Amino acid sequence: MSYRAAPPPPVLQPVSLQRLTPLLQLFLENQTNAIVESIQSLLEAIKSDGSASQLGAHISAISTVVGKVLSSTEAAMEDPLLKERGEWIVKNLSGCRDRMVGMRDAMIRGEGLEEGERVGKESKGKLAGLAFDMARETKELVRTVEDIDNEARRQMGAGVGGSQGVGGSVGRGV
Repeated sequence: MSYRAAPPPPVLQPVSLQRLTPLLQLFLENQTNAIVESIQSLLEAIKSDGSASQLGAHISAISTVVGKVLSSTEAAMEDPLLKERGEWIVKNLSGCRDRMVGMRDAMIRGEGLEEGERVGKESKGKLAGLAFDMARETKELVRTVEDIDNEARRQMGAGVGGSQGVGGSVGRGV
């Protein structure tokens, strides 16, 4: 009876950039849904004349999710293409988040409030504008990561003797 040696254990390597982009894309898509839902709640609270504490709670929820998006994307910026195309989006998104949190903090201090805890019309307008900007920047980030992933798939497919890339066009009606 002969025994064969067990194959050597696989060498653990960091997640390749080719695998990082699709993982980041999936994460961003999920987080974008959470951001959009939180923004919709904020806009509903603005429309229904919610109190400063209600608006502040929505802003905190948005800020938390956007913070996760920012930190995950910044960690993935080892990909030079993502850094080149996504850095400005991350800066814009971070700026929107900072301004929104600044408005929340100002409301906590009583700035921009009318009678009691009611937020003034000007502050509501600024918050709504920031919310729309934040949603736009988040969706732009997802599109950018998706474009980078699609380019990587096409390059992988072209390098392996095919032109369809990973996943090809099977079942897509193309």
